[in-house]
Amino acid sequence: MFPTLPQFNSPNPLNVLEQNGYNVNSFTYPVDLGNDPGEPHCIVFYINESGNTQYTTAPASNSAVPVNSAGGPASATIQINNQQSNQTNYSKQNISRVSTVITMYIPPAVQTSYATDWDNVGLGVPGAILKDITSSNPSLSRAVKEISISVAAAFAKDAVDFATNSVSESLGTEVIGGVSMIARAAINPHLEMIFKGINFREFQFDFKFTPRSPQEAQTALNIIQCFKFYSAPEIKTGADDARYYIYPAEFDIEFWSNGRPNTAINKISTCACTSVNINWTGSGGWSSFRTGAINGAPVEVNLSLQFKELEIMTKNRIGQNF
Repeated sequence: MFPTLPQFNSPNPLNVLEQNGYNVNSFTYPVDLGNDPGEPHCIVFYINESGNTQYTTAPASNSAVPVNSAGGPASATIQINNQQSNQTNYSKQNISRVSTVITMYIPPAVQTSYATDWDNVGLGVPGAILKDITSSNPSLSRAVKEISISVAAAFAKDAVDFATNSVSESLGTEVIGGVSMIARAAINPHLEMIFKGINFREFQFDFKFTPRSPQEAQTALNIIQCFKFYSAPEIKTGADDARYYIYPAEFDIEFWSNGRPNTAINKISTCACTSVNINWTGSGGWSSFRTGAINGAPVEVNLSLQFKELEIMTKNRIGQNF
C-alpha cells in the first residue's frame, strides 16, 4: 500500500498555470503502480512551497500522510522538510507542504555518496617546530633553535624575493634550484592533511516514460510539468519587487516498500531540485501519439532529475539513518 493521495476534480490541472492557480492532482506512474503486487516499491516526492508564493496552491492535509501496513497514519502530523530533529530548524521557515504528491517506480540506479573535503597543506618551518613540541620526546630547546632558524630563513626568503623582483622571476627560481642542487637538499614542506568540511549530498534519478494508455501519457506530461514548475523560482510582481526572486519549492523524497517507508536504505533530507533534463525523443527518434487529447505527445520520454540536500550530513543525522 502506497501513500494515500488527495484527489481533485480538475481533468487537466496544469492548464491553469497562466491563470495563477496551480491546484493539481497527485500523480502516480505507472498508474497501476500501487495495484501491482509484483512491484511493492516506489519513490515518493513531496513538495514544500515558499509561503510567499504568488500562486494558489492547495495545502497538504492529513490525507497526504503516508499510511502504515495496518491502514493507520504512519505519523500524527505531516513532517514538513523532514526536520523533526534537525538542528537547523528549517521548520521555522515560511514553508508549507502542498497537496501535490508524485509517486513513481524505483529508478534503476539509486546511489548515495558521503564525501568529506580534505586538503594537503604545507606547514613549512612552523610545522617542524610544532612537530618537535608535540612529539613523544618534545624538545623545547630544539623548538627555540628552529624558531631562530626560521627567522634566518625568513630573512633569506626576503632576500631571494628581492632578487626575484629586482632581476627576474626566472632568476630567483634558478638561484633557489641551484642552491638546492649543490646542497643536495630540498626544503621539507611538512605536508599535512587538513579537514576542511563536508560536501552536500547529491542525488540523481532517471525515469523512462513509455505510456501504455492516454491516461499514462497525460500523467507523464503532468509529472514533468510539475517538476519543471516547482523547481523554478518566480519573480515578485509590482514596481518595487520585480528585482527579487521568490525561492523555488523544496522536495522531500522517501522510498517506500510494502506499504511503509523503506528503512533498509538511507533517508534523504529536504532537497533542492537543481536540474530537470528531458529527452523528448527517448526512443532514439521522434515518435508521437496521434489520438485524442494526447495527440503529439511523445511515445517515450526520459526524465533525469538532480537534487542537492539542503543540510550537511554529520554523525548526528547519519545516526538517524540519513
